[in-house]
Amino acid sequence: MKYFRNISNINNQQKKVITLLTERPQNTYDLRKKGIYAPSARICELRAKGYIIVTTWQHIVDETNINHRVALYTLFHSPINEIFKKTA
Repeated sequence: MKYFRNISNINNQQKKVITLLTERPQNTYDLRKKGIYAPSARICELRAKGYIIVTTWQHIVDETNINHRVALYTLFHSPINEIFKKTA
C-alpha cells in the first residue's frame, strides 16, 4: 500500500504557519491548538523553502497542570521570492 501525502493540506498548513509566525512567535502547543498537528514537520519544510525560523525551547504548563518542554518558533526572514509576491 502506498502512502500519499495530502499536498494541498500541507501547503495550506505551511501558509497558516507563516501567517501565525508573522504575527508573533508560536510554540508547538499553540500551533497544535490552531490545527497544525505536526508543527516540526511544517517548520522543516518551510526552512527547506528558504524561511529562516529559529527554534528555542520553553516550558509550559497545560490546562491539566502538566509541565511540557515545547519548541518556540520565531520567523526571522522570508525567502526573497515571497517578499516580491506580496509587493507585486
